[in-house]
Amino acid sequence: MQKIMFGLIAGLILLPNFAVAQERRGDFAVGYAFTRDAINLPLAITASDAFRLAPKFDLVLEGQFSHGSVGDVGLNMWGVMAGPRIVSGSRYGEGVSGFGQVLVGVMGVSATYGFDRVSNTGLGIQPGFGVEIPVSPKFSIRPQFDLPVGRFGGEWGVDKRFNVNAVFILFR
Repeated sequence: MQKIMFGLIAGLILLPNFAVAQERRGDFAVGYAFTRDAINLPLAITASDAFRLAPKFDLVLEGQFSHGSVGDVGLNMWGVMAGPRIVSGSRYGEGVSGFGQVLVGVMGVSATYGFDRVSNTGLGIQPGFGVEIPVSPKFSIRPQFDLPVGRFGGEWGVDKRFNVNAVFILFR
């Protein structure tokens, strides 16, 4: 699992050099997320970097962390994922556009009670969709809904996550 994590992190660093032969095009987003499983994980942050490979096709790299608690038990979920995003409509400050994406990578979950901690890491698959609402040519708001699916200890689990991101269009 550490090799997979290292590979995804290296991809975050090196991909801008390989993804687009000419000038880089894409955006960076950071936002708040609310994750719902059998319990709520109300404290969450996401960050993503999108590399535009074609006018309606991006390669997305995303990191996420969610936290919640039930009584004295603290619960965490994290993920590092990558995958394609297909966009419909106009792009980058020209009007509202919709998108769908499927990300794949590594997910982890942990529970902490006092000094005791149990954690598990596994495969993560995250389909999602949303809209991008331009505020200016260099800034948009991106509400989206995702279904993080993880495989931990031989069992599949599905969560629901609502995200609102501030999108910074770095390259056109």
